[in-house]
Amino acid sequence: MLKKDELFHGVVLQLTVFAVLLFSCLGVSAELKSPLSNPELLSRSLYAVKSSYIDKDRVNPEEMLKAALDEIQKTVPEILAEFDDKSVLITVDVASKRFSTRGVNSLNNLDKKLQEILGFIDLHYNGDIEKKKIEYAAINGVLGTLDPHSSFLSPEIFQEFKVGTKGEFGGLGIVISIKDGELTVIAPIDGTPASKAGIKSQDKIIQIGDESTINMSLVDAVNRLRGPIGTDVSIVIERKGLTEPMSITLKRALINIDSIQQDVVKKNEKRFGYLKVKNFQSNTVSDAEKALKELSKEKMDGLILDLRNNPGGLLNQSVELTDLFVSKGKIVSTIGSNGELLDVEEAKAQGEDVNCPLVVLINEGSASAAEIVAGALKELQRAVVIGHSSFGKGSVQAVYDVSKDAAIKLTIAKYHPAGTYSIQSIGLTPDVALIPVEIGKERVDLIENKSFSEKDLEKYIVEEKGREEKPTYKIRYLAPEKKDEDEELKKSEYVSKPDLKEDFAVNFASDILDSVNTNNRKEMLSEIAPLVKNVEADEEKKIV
Repeated sequence: MLKKDELFHGVVLQLTVFAVLLFSCLGVSAELKSPLSNPELLSRSLYAVKSSYIDKDRVNPEEMLKAALDEIQKTVPEILAEFDDKSVLITVDVASKRFSTRGVNSLNNLDKKLQEILGFIDLHYNGDIEKKKIEYAAINGVLGTLDPHSSFLSPEIFQEFKVGTKGEFGGLGIVISIKDGELTVIAPIDGTPASKAGIKSQDKIIQIGDESTINMSLVDAVNRLRGPIGTDVSIVIERKGLTEPMSITLKRALINIDSIQQDVVKKNEKRFGYLKVKNFQSNTVSDAEKALKELSKEKMDGLILDLRNNPGGLLNQSVELTDLFVSKGKIVSTIGSNGELLDVEEAKAQGEDVNCPLVVLINEGSASAAEIVAGALKELQRAVVIGHSSFGKGSVQAVYDVSKDAAIKLTIAKYHPAGTYSIQSIGLTPDVALIPVEIGKERVDLIENKSFSEKDLEKYIVEEKGREEKPTYKIRYLAPEKKDEDEELKKSEYVSKPDLKEDFAVNFASDILDSVNTNNRKEMLSEIAPLVKNVEADEEKKIV
């Protein structure tokens, strides 16, 4: 069975607008099947492209053939592909064969040609690389010609993908990375076996079980540290200040990946809720509702919804989160090829909507589902949006299971926040643009810098009918000197309460909430004009 699910930035949502696709419909002849492991994967992937890809003009079978063979060459040093105008010479070790490339003008013919070449490779390749990874490489090459969000999900990647969607797994509760060649703890997650055992940020894990971590990949390390709940795993760590390595045995537990952080910001005897949404996974809205209930035990005079560096996630969660703050109006429309309207999600009056004034924080790391929430709340006049223009990922992906443990991710549509216009490759413009200025001992940066966005990705989909806007206000502010930004960001994601003291955007958001008497965006923007002028003047004095 070929299973199809809808994705926002790499996370699954069940599609209701398409029927389930059965592999029996693929029409793949047994004679064409390559002896390579799981030969059906290529055919299933190409069938999905043929039936569902958003832009048929981007589908170029000749380019796909070259890209597939190029990717195979990169993966397997013993394989060489040499093209001329009419053919390709495939060399595997000492065996060579020339294949005609004429007539590769459809996905069916591409499938046949690649199956033929894969069969030759299977016959002559006897190297160390698993043959299934040769097919994986071919599929990756094919999909890589389409757009930056269409790709093959190998079993390892697909497993991580599902963990990210579910938001829980059996493990220790530590965030790790390879730093300077060593397996390093970035942060322990509060309340987990790792934090209870006293594991600290910057600890070096030099051994897992009986295996040294020298030259161990990050994926391998993660797989060794995770496991069934209740089982033990021993690690050896090195820590600055310790004279010798320390051995620790930990019992694996159910690790919940929280997507919500909450806090209270007080200003002039007013109390504002702070809700950070890190991504959109299956438990995001239920966790957000619990957080809002906790914040509302005392009077909440306003709410700051922080979507900065939120890469997206499940569409239904972004829709339901938006629905907590609005009672009517379109939240998002999904648009297929040729402008066909596939689906519209409308707000539902629930009687328990959060009605206090709302400020939404975004930046260049806010993408996909996060852009839906911010865009809908802005267009429905429910919130003032502040920060930096968002990433600009306005495309919809679908996940197709091509085997029991592997899948492909394919772009099938675009979305319009609040049913208005596409933000694909454009991004969402904030009402108040916040422009950091850095003045430090080793760095002075007074110019507004261009941020990495969808447009910087190779083969991004160009939006010709989008709408570029300008912010209502702009504020340059003096930003604190940066430390190790990536590392500090990762640490802050895994504590129960974030440190907001020096966060200019949060402090300015609380100023906005303190100065308004309405929850309507247009009225809020009018009311904050004097505030913006004063803050802008104060910050310019600091910069000069």
